[in-house]
Amino acid sequence: MLQKTTRIIQDIVTSSRQHALMRPFASLPRLTIYTLIFLPMSVNADQLGEPQEQGHTFIYTANQIGNNISAFSLNNEGKLLPVSGSPFHAEDAPVSIAHTPDGRFLYTANQGSGSISAYTIATDTGVLTPLPDSPYQLDYRHPDAITIAPNGLYAYVTGEDANSVSTYSIDTTTGQLGILNQPHTATGHHPIMVSVTPNNHFAYIANFDDNNISQYKVDNDDGSFISAGISTLTDEHPIHITISSDSRYAYVANYGSTTISAFSIDPDSGVLSELPTSPYFAGAQPYSVAIDPNQNFLYSANWGSHDVSAYSIDNQTGTLSALPQFRFKAGWYPYDIVVSPDDKHVYVANNGESTISAYDLQPRGGLKNISKPITSALGPYAMTIINPRKASLAFSQLTHQQD
Repeated sequence: MLQKTTRIIQDIVTSSRQHALMRPFASLPRLTIYTLIFLPMSVNADQLGEPQEQGHTFIYTANQIGNNISAFSLNNEGKLLPVSGSPFHAEDAPVSIAHTPDGRFLYTANQGSGSISAYTIATDTGVLTPLPDSPYQLDYRHPDAITIAPNGLYAYVTGEDANSVSTYSIDTTTGQLGILNQPHTATGHHPIMVSVTPNNHFAYIANFDDNNISQYKVDNDDGSFISAGISTLTDEHPIHITISSDSRYAYVANYGSTTISAFSIDPDSGVLSELPTSPYFAGAQPYSVAIDPNQNFLYSANWGSHDVSAYSIDNQTGTLSALPQFRFKAGWYPYDIVVSPDDKHVYVANNGESTISAYDLQPRGGLKNISKPITSALGPYAMTIINPRKASLAFSQLTHQQD
């Protein structure tokens, strides 16, 4: 992912250390962008007017250039309001961010420092507090992504240069990470995104340089990955994977092309089979994909064309169909995209202009701008969205059902 970092010369002096960190594709032009940043006033969550029993929803962005995390509250209209104290310090070049399913803890993978930062999330305010032993130094450089297991017990971190994925235990009381007594699991070349099926049975890793997806079974005893010994071809440079909530389908953004690949997941073996109508045309260099909670629509953030592509999902076959209005304008160089838990709003991190675009999700899947993009800290790269109160309740109920 160091090879895919933003082609930006900031309007402030960039240190030589930051320039050493940025290694853009040689084939892509370098851009000069001058940005005037106006930071809105932060608010407390009790100013949002949401029912307290419903809790508040927060968005967190890992800011690759700012070396920090921006935090926003969502008001009733879906507008973003900065959380008090935001942005929160991270280590060098955070490029991935994830929270535990109970909404209590948050983690970033810091590519520049080879570490993981860990925080507690304040349920009602969204304020982040670093864990006492954070950051955690990795035994390799350049982590590309961190993913939390659906059961909240493990964190998975891909290593770009190590060509491997590491498994860490999560203390569910303190959020602290522990290294398991096992070697790293081998991946393909330049692994980026790791995605685990919601039923916690299978895992998939996008290998950027190999143009394929590695497939694994999840060990129920220690959460580690057991290689299935097979990989599935995609279009050029797969970079992001999202899996449907029913664990039946996987969708892959192919950054080196203009497509999204779609696969069915065998419920017994986890083997991927490409759908007959795949791949699907997106915009230029799709960077990430997201499915709405009701599993009706899929959206891709297209880095090269500065827009979002929108599709309907056939829940019987997994097939995608482009909406009548297929493309929606985003900011410069959108990297990540998320859908709100209530299925009402969509948000895009625009790395090239350091803003977040906010949209209303229309009944038929279209997107309507809520307001002008809101300024974040420099270089928003990855996002996660969570309502801690609702997440805690839902996770507790699920755990009791499984018991």
